[in-house]
Amino acid sequence: MNLFFRLLVMLARNLLFPRRIGYLDESILNFRVWITDHDAFMHMNNSRYTSICDLGSIDLLMKAGVFGPVRKAGFSPVIVYRGVTLHRMLRFPNAYSIRTCIIGWDGPYVCFKHDFVRKTKLCAEAISIGRMVGKGDNKPDIERILTALDLPEPPKSPPLPDVCRNKIDEVETARAKRAADRKKALIKNKKNLL
Repeated sequence: MNLFFRLLVMLARNLLFPRRIGYLDESILNFRVWITDHDAFMHMNNSRYTSICDLGSIDLLMKAGVFGPVRKAGFSPVIVYRGVTLHRMLRFPNAYSIRTCIIGWDGPYVCFKHDFVRKTKLCAEAISIGRMVGKGDNKPDIERILTALDLPEPPKSPPLPDVCRNKIDEVETARAKRAADRKKALIKNKKNLL
């Protein structure tokens, strides 16, 4: 998170003027492109889109009442995939909004959609996939998190689009390969010590 000032403003607004939305509702944040958001080609830097997506996700989790209970339970979301598609360039001093919603969830994964909109026109869209993590053996899945929220009836996830399902499969494959490689390295090190 490299947008510390914008993060502080967003957190202050949520704490001072709390507004609740549903888990599948849309969060809207309004921003303006600062000159420091530019790259050498004088439009908003690619990495800025991803940082703004982080703000959208945090804002949504706060407004939906998820942020506090998740932190209290010792869980935190880590983005394991993000894809951004640009349609129109944003430049200083353009005003724009980011509209963030949860597409759905599966196991430890939560899928977010982010739309960057300027004057009703879509400038960019992104999909983020976050994986909930905990400390030690505290391995959360969405059902445990929904239980931590103390809801009368936990909501069901909408069907995930193929793009999210495929990316989750890719992440799981990469995680399994990494675990297997670590196991092989440990066995090899043990043999070398003997």
